[in-house]
Amino acid sequence: MVSVWPPRPSSPIPVGRGGIVGLKRESWDELRRRINSLVNKVNANNLNHVLELFEVNLIRGRGLLCRSCLKSQIASPNFTDAFAALIAVVNSKFPSIGNLLLRRLFLQFRWGYYRNDKPLLLAAVRFLAHLVNQRVAGETVAHELLHMLLGEPSGDTVEVAVAFVKECGATLLEVSPRVFDIFRGILQEGNLDYTSKCLVESLVSINFENHKASRPELDLLDEQTSLDVFKPDPEFHQNERKYEQLKRKILGEEDTEEEDHTETDLVSLRRTIYQTIMSSLNFEEVVHKLLQIRIKPGQEMELCVMILECCTEERTYRSFYGQLAQRFCLKSKAYIECFKNLFVQQYVTLHRLETNKLRIVAMFYHYKKT
Repeated sequence: MVSVWPPRPSSPIPVGRGGIVGLKRESWDELRRRINSLVNKVNANNLNHVLELFEVNLIRGRGLLCRSCLKSQIASPNFTDAFAALIAVVNSKFPSIGNLLLRRLFLQFRWGYYRNDKPLLLAAVRFLAHLVNQRVAGETVAHELLHMLLGEPSGDTVEVAVAFVKECGATLLEVSPRVFDIFRGILQEGNLDYTSKCLVESLVSINFENHKASRPELDLLDEQTSLDVFKPDPEFHQNERKYEQLKRKILGEEDTEEEDHTETDLVSLRRTIYQTIMSSLNFEEVVHKLLQIRIKPGQEMELCVMILECCTEERTYRSFYGQLAQRFCLKSKAYIECFKNLFVQQYVTLHRLETNKLRIVAMFYHYKKT
């Protein structure tokens, strides 16, 4: 007998009906059925059982989960807040899943927007609104969405924008109240038809302070999981001073305050001024908050520059900024000189300004003159 060495490799033994590939296919189908079954059971009363969803491989099935949530939300729009709460819990452990769902929602929004499919568009913005309520999406998403819808307002886009803000208005009022100025601006322009005008007026008249962003039974996340979300601190300045004292102890710094006019301090000051302006409801509130900052002598120009820059970023001129500048000019002559110097700078570089910004700058200084 002739021996053959090495022996020939034996062919793989088939596993299941289709070998290894068939086994993987069966596992995938089972994963899809399990995810669909759990998502279909979601409502406001049984979200405590969401832990069952973590028993399946959500990393592999992230696309299945997002597709199932999107399809279920379109079929059952009344449960949108429950689906958003589900995604918020999953997103706290797997941020990539929340990111994937947002990307698909944006694609759904664009698909409905360019095809003029209003039911699909309304479903997308409703889901996005509740994701804003659950802090899965930030307020920047709301700003961009509204600017896209209201850049050239029509009857349908105004209806969709109003529907969006009605769902997440309480959250926006807390983190970015200036959003509502967009609607007041298009009302003042007077280019809306009667139906759209009524919709916007009804939205502006809603008292969102009496409406909670989400139902208590849907507030499943621990506050410690959302520490990276902005929340107004009523004792902001006191806490900042306490931390400065702690920092000096840790770093061994002298307990004396030295004037520091570095670029880092200026950037920090501008950021504080910008956040104060954007988070306030009226100019008197801005003045009150900025006076508490105690701007040092020589930094008045930074405040004037930020007021004018914020003003020129608006779609149309708002008297809010003129009143704000006027109030500071009444407080100190230093601000009058700063605004005069700033006017000269704007005049020298006016050829670089866009037409709309040029118009806003002109109206800003015209208001100050009057």
